[in-house]
Amino acid sequence: MRGVAARRDRGLRRRVGSPTGYTDPMPCHFARFAVAALLLLPNSVGAADDLLVLAARGDVQQARALLRAGARLDVRDADGWTALMLAANGGHREMVGLLRDAGADVNASAPNRWTALMLASFEGKAGIVADLIAASADIHARNDIGAPPVMIATFKGHQEIVRMLLISGADVNARKHDGGTALIWAAHDGHAAIVRDLIAAGADVNARNDLGESALSYATARNYPQIVAILRAASPRQGSARQ
Repeated sequence: MRGVAARRDRGLRRRVGSPTGYTDPMPCHFARFAVAALLLLPNSVGAADDLLVLAARGDVQQARALLRAGARLDVRDADGWTALMLAANGGHREMVGLLRDAGADVNASAPNRWTALMLASFEGKAGIVADLIAASADIHARNDIGAPPVMIATFKGHQEIVRMLLISGADVNARKHDGGTALIWAAHDGHAAIVRDLIAAGADVNARNDLGESALSYATARNYPQIVAILRAASPRQGSARQ
């Protein structure tokens, strides 16, 4: 299964010249090609890899039989992904439930510190996110650039998941390694509805990243007048609240 290495980027990839310093936090632009390669593998690929392949396919019936036969839940592919991570990434909710109920570690992480919850948050799989949160998945976990699930969902514009994570207690002002916050990211990428939700949850409108940029400076530079108006309206209120 070594070819699955292309499935992920190593966390959020640094892009030279990017105003935020990072580009797509996907576990890789080639994810779908690599998972497709998994799905094309023959039905019998060797005991060590069977559960991983079935999880990627979402084949619950065969996976259940394999688990009953004593398959190990902690088996990982060559890149450190567990069956639960593969199922979450593929959007296979029933498979995620099967693995969770069988005792899979919902907080297991790959070498780049991505977890199943982060993968589901990135892919916009709200049902899986809800199930993982209910199973005590760590909403405060950080990947290798310091981004928690709420920031990953923000990057992709998945408002329902952002709200779900905030309601569950996610830190709205968490900072990744470059000092960026979810609000800065939402403003940079033009997600006006998420900007509103983050501010309503207490996001610091005046926070700046290590480049000295704020949500307002990015929204202004990228010509998002709606977001600029939202931020300007919120900034005086926050200033008054601090006095």
